[in-house]
Amino acid sequence: MGKLACPICLKDTRSRRICGKQCYTGHRCFLSKTHRWLNSKEFDGKKELREKPRRFIGDQILTQLADIPRRTSGKAPSNVDKKRKQSANELNWSKKSILFELPYWSKLLMRHNLDAYKGKCP
Repeated sequence: MGKLACPICLKDTRSRRICGKQCYTGHRCFLSKTHRWLNSKEFDGKKELREKPRRFIGDQILTQLADIPRRTSGKAPSNVDKKRKQSANELNWSKKSILFELPYWSKLLMRHNLDAYKGKCP
């Protein structure tokens, strides 16, 4: 997980450490502009002034994943105790899912909403 765990916000994820745990506190920006919680200071003593983050399209995410090798299951003896170096354009991705190779994946609006039984997009 870590600081950049939100798959929508990516670089703009608001997180902070509270009592040794990573907490994600910036999700009020997804509320509608007229929602009463947006201007409320009861949550963390601040108003939410941030705009809703822009949505990354599938091709942009695939570009970020280009340098990440596809993992196989199990432990390979050559990969044990080796840390992979992150490139400058890479965010918080640790593996490239086999679902990303589906021909229609980059065009889906909700990329996590796949019909796994039939292997078709909704």
